[in-house]
Amino acid sequence: MIEKSAIKKSFSRAARTYDAYASLQKEAAGVVASLLSRFAREAVPVTVESGVAPNAPLMPPMTLLDAGSGTGALSAFLKDEGCRIFGVDIALPMLECSQESLPWTGGMLATGDLEALPFKDASFDAVASSLALQWTEPELSFREAARVLKPGGLFVFSTLGPATLHELRDCLGSDALARFTGMIEALRLIEASGFETVFSEERLVTKNYPTLRDLLITLKQIGASPVSKGRMGPAASSLKKAEADYLKRFGGEGSGVRATYELIYIVARKRA
Repeated sequence: MIEKSAIKKSFSRAARTYDAYASLQKEAAGVVASLLSRFAREAVPVTVESGVAPNAPLMPPMTLLDAGSGTGALSAFLKDEGCRIFGVDIALPMLECSQESLPWTGGMLATGDLEALPFKDASFDAVASSLALQWTEPELSFREAARVLKPGGLFVFSTLGPATLHELRDCLGSDALARFTGMIEALRLIEASGFETVFSEERLVTKNYPTLRDLLITLKQIGASPVSKGRMGPAASSLKKAEADYLKRFGGEGSGVRATYELIYIVARKRA
């Protein structure tokens, strides 16, 4: 597993370029926001007698933790839902970017590790996280989500599964850049952490890039290619060979190359 210091450094460096390259991450954040809104509304009985339309767009008022909030993509989707949003991220420059673009009224931003959240027990009605938990040990981060949630609180997240970037690993001969947990294992850990799963879904998404170098640049500009201490990136000669191999084996339709991302979405409720 990549050291925390390397993760923090990599995402801190990418803070100013992240939004321009993070199309997949924004798409996933939109799905997480939609799931949170859907299941939060379903949890509160709404009747005609109450004077509120059954298809009311806003969620019940809640205190929400955006875990691994980054530049604020997930929170931006939720800012009009009536939540009091708190954000936590390991990289301070990411939080500074989100503070510039989002009106964090009623909440706050804090630097912190998702494996040791800087919040008291039972602080939140919901915890949401989009494509951040793969940089953690899920046993620890799931347990922390349960700790800071109130009984019955929602935990809604996306993470990346083992098929993610398999083409890149095949061609460069490198290990996974993050902790890619499969659906079955994720569900097992969720249950063991004190949750009841109420929704789960797996999606394979293919993205196309002009060249392998463009893929590597994208990963670097979103902070998703941290280098551990004492570890070097691929040499120019091996990269050139990998480019030819990648194009031959994983060329996209028409031109360029493709990369696979295995997206896992889970909604869970903390047991009372």
